[in-house]
Amino acid sequence: MDIATKNNRAILGINIQYIVDKRIVLRTLAMIRLKESHTAVHLVEVVLGILAEFGIALDQLFSVTTDNAGYMLLSSEILDEIAEEDSDGTEYAEMSEEQIDEEFYRQLLKDTEQEFLHYTTPEHVKSIPCGAHRFQLAIQDAFAESSKADNLIGKIRGVMKKLRTPNLCNALNEQNMKKPFLDNKRRWNGKYFMVKRCLELREFVDMMAVTDKTFKITDAEWLDLEELRDVLHDCAEFTKTIQGVQITLSDFYAEWVQLKLKLQPKQRIKFVDNLIKHMGKRGNDLLTDPLVLASLFLDMRYRVLLNTKPIQKQLAMNQLTLLWKRVCSLRPENQQVENTSEATSDTGGTENDSNVMDSYLDSLESSSYQPSTNTASEDIMFKLQQYNVEAEQKKREPKTRHPMDFWYENRHTMPELYELAKLVFAVCPTETSVERNFSGLSYVLNRYRGNLTDKNLETIMFVRLNKELFDRVIIKLQ
Repeated sequence: MDIATKNNRAILGINIQYIVDKRIVLRTLAMIRLKESHTAVHLVEVVLGILAEFGIALDQLFSVTTDNAGYMLLSSEILDEIAEEDSDGTEYAEMSEEQIDEEFYRQLLKDTEQEFLHYTTPEHVKSIPCGAHRFQLAIQDAFAESSKADNLIGKIRGVMKKLRTPNLCNALNEQNMKKPFLDNKRRWNGKYFMVKRCLELREFVDMMAVTDKTFKITDAEWLDLEELRDVLHDCAEFTKTIQGVQITLSDFYAEWVQLKLKLQPKQRIKFVDNLIKHMGKRGNDLLTDPLVLASLFLDMRYRVLLNTKPIQKQLAMNQLTLLWKRVCSLRPENQQVENTSEATSDTGGTENDSNVMDSYLDSLESSSYQPSTNTASEDIMFKLQQYNVEAEQKKREPKTRHPMDFWYENRHTMPELYELAKLVFAVCPTETSVERNFSGLSYVLNRYRGNLTDKNLETIMFVRLNKELFDRVIIKLQ
């Protein structure tokens, strides 16, 4: 979830992710206007109201992915506290305002002495810092410590501003050259596109430098720009990759490691050296997070990353064992029986005996691999250890495959682990899906439609962002 301001309206966007069979499904719950100050307590009240509207209990919520804004992290903490209270039999409605004291959580954050929350025990609602935002902070820190690169960016920014004047824009247009690009200082990728565009306009810039010294860029500076462009290109590719819908925590960590490996040969550049250093600072908690370890452990492509430290595999198995306990506590004991009876009862009628038999066989197949909710912790730990041994003997899966492909193929032989994989791989490592929704919001809430009521705006965005669901309903009605 995230908040954006469009036309003086603060809009809260909330998406949910879950896995059906072997693919991540993304749905939008709300794009709702916030009319009060953005405190963590108010944000939690709004989120709980939206969850209640869709019939989603708080104990069904496994994780929340947000950026590094203080009130966002606080809201995740409060949701976790409420979920823990609910598990003890205390309803949120019965909690007093003192029990949700925001100052308490603000002090709690301060006491962690960490910019990103790091957990060593499983929470009811796991807080996931947005990976894209994590990287953006690292690259901003690298620029702040690299005076040479920062000064060069400043010089290029001045050149781009001069090229954007009407006379020079017309001159570029007459020569069929691209328009100058000016970066947004709040987003690092604008620097990449600005540097790239400046290099594409090098011939024109050098020509202008003959009569105007403000355009003068030395050969050494052009060389530095080329090196900086190549580095930022790798960073841009990384950012693009982690914004995918089917991205998992293990994918994010693997891409993080891959980028550092790409950058290491270029460490002679001071900016690259600083970037690697700050990526280490921002990402040093990844391999101590039990949920990241669990994701890597179940991923047949990247589980070898845990081979150097056996304790990491043990922590992953402990996390998965605790998660299985939670799954069992949420699932009714008679769910399997009810699902089977419903599936068989729907096959009544003799209109098409073949369809009846197919439905019956499908129901038996689906029920045959339903994991037992009575599987004890010792049993699930044994199954995890057994998988660990067997996985060591298997060939590593190719990077092009989704981790759920393996588990879907083995859902009959390892049903409990398949259920755990669906939970772990559904965790969203970034909040870019909500950012995409905000991009779509710009087309709906623009200067020509500024009088849209809040209710109409919410309805339009809900239909727009869940179009696939409404298309299915229309097809069924036809």
